[in-house]
Amino acid sequence: MPASAPIKLLIIDPSRDDTELRISTLRNAGLAVHAKRVDKERDLVDMLGNADFDIVLYACGDGNIALSDAYEICAQAKQDLPFIVLHQDGIANEGQMTTNQKIRDIIPQHDLQRIQRVVKRELQDLRGRQQLDDLKRQLRESEQRCASLIETSQNAIAYIHEGMHIGANTAYLGMFGNLDVEDIEGLPILDMVASSDHKKFKAFLRKLPEKSGISELDVKCQSSNGDIFDARMEFSNASIDNEPCTQIIIRDQSSKNELEEKIELISLQDLQTGLYNRSFFSKKLEEAVAHFQEPDSACSLLYISIDQFQAIQNSAGIAAGDAILKAIASILSEAVSEDEILARFGDHSFTILRQCSKNAKAEEIAGNICEALDRQFIEQFEHGINPTCSIGIAYSEGETSSQDFIDHAYFSCEMARTNGGNQFAVYDPNAALPGYEDDLLLDRMQKNNTEQEQEEIEEITIDAEGLIKEALTNDRMRLVYQPVVSLQGDSRENYAVMVRLLDDHNEEINTSNIFDKAEVNELMVDVDRWVIKHAIQELTRQRKEGRKINFFVTLSNASIVDPSTLLMICDNLREAQAKGAWLTFQIR
Repeated sequence: MPASAPIKLLIIDPSRDDTELRISTLRNAGLAVHAKRVDKERDLVDMLGNADFDIVLYACGDGNIALSDAYEICAQAKQDLPFIVLHQDGIANEGQMTTNQKIRDIIPQHDLQRIQRVVKRELQDLRGRQQLDDLKRQLRESEQRCASLIETSQNAIAYIHEGMHIGANTAYLGMFGNLDVEDIEGLPILDMVASSDHKKFKAFLRKLPEKSGISELDVKCQSSNGDIFDARMEFSNASIDNEPCTQIIIRDQSSKNELEEKIELISLQDLQTGLYNRSFFSKKLEEAVAHFQEPDSACSLLYISIDQFQAIQNSAGIAAGDAILKAIASILSEAVSEDEILARFGDHSFTILRQCSKNAKAEEIAGNICEALDRQFIEQFEHGINPTCSIGIAYSEGETSSQDFIDHAYFSCEMARTNGGNQFAVYDPNAALPGYEDDLLLDRMQKNNTEQEQEEIEEITIDAEGLIKEALTNDRMRLVYQPVVSLQGDSRENYAVMVRLLDDHNEEINTSNIFDKAEVNELMVDVDRWVIKHAIQELTRQRKEGRKINFFVTLSNASIVDPSTLLMICDNLREAQAKGAWLTFQIR
């Protein structure tokens, strides 16, 4: 009952005027009073049956309901309803009237000050009792929820008292051989421990009362069918039905080790294709480069990029694109041996690191991969797909870092793609890749920081800004999609949306720091708007085809502080008839 709630007052009084006087007195004392008056027994029964009251005032007087009848009716209607008697002057033996526990007080009718104090006291007492009832109810609900959580918990939980089981959840019973609750009650906890650890377990239990908080013990446990497994026991104080006991949580360490192995495997894998991921490949590449100076440590690196993959995905759809990547990954897996490392390196690029003594072997592998993909015919969503690839090959000849090694293979791949694709090229340090002269010049400039060269570097930065402006003006940008896979089994399709710039041949431009330059020159607002608009359009198209797809779009700082960004997002959602829940915006 809120402290500000009005008092629902029932007054049993034959006098209407006296009733109004008492109500006015209580209201003048600052009490919000909602009062009803009755003077007949039938009206009293009806009133209590149809409404709930906080306090009853009974005024003694001629023609009123008999006192004994009044408080019996009130007691039957509500057990804890405070009943206060207002007696006439000169009444004798008040003690007899208070022998009934339902009568909370007896007050002279003319003592209005005392009436105020008693009503306030009873109201405060009533609110305290109601709060106590609420707390008891909440405690019962919490205990019920706790019991339900314990019962459905995947952790094995049991309760012991003086070394004996007094309860256990389903997981605990299943851990020790699918026992029944009746089998576990009264069973010594020592029976769950392998005999080889009995001495260790007994010594721990003897010291347990001296410890506070959670105590842990690693032991070997034994199930009812004799299987022994490594386990960790967590002991803590608890109570059941107000009786102290000890709660034990047992974790199967063998299962934990299996889980750790699975997590480690996931951390090494690309979840979409099942190949090694970029992080693992980069680590192995660094290890290989560190041993280049040693004898018999020559390596070759293949960088494989799927030709026109974005066009294929736009034609077949995102889901079909994912299926194509899986099929290509399977083809590549068949082309490599066990001692070669195959990884998914980018959105539609793969890398192979192999130990080699003869360079021709890498070129043979590259040729076989090109032929295998050219022969492969993939059917997905009624679209016939015949993918091809471009492959760049780099050999370990004087590289000083893993980044140099991968750059050489990538530049060779770009050379193969520029020459028409569906072929491989070997890295030539003296060849300049068309479209990358500025990058090579920038690399040379950074080695010699003269004043004149710094000015040329600034001109190249301005060219990067111009490249982005040209892409925005001529719509030379493309969205690419990276799957976001849930480790908790979420069945929805989630994709992170990224943007790539295109050259005159509608091919992607690989300039890693170009958007950092755009951020400095405040072009990211326009880039973000282009991404948001086209992402919403693509999302709507996919949704209309029945795919439950969600997009994650990263916003730049400039877009976040731009007050018109939100309105622009709303306008695009409304125009495309898309729902905001389909989009998640990310910020750094």
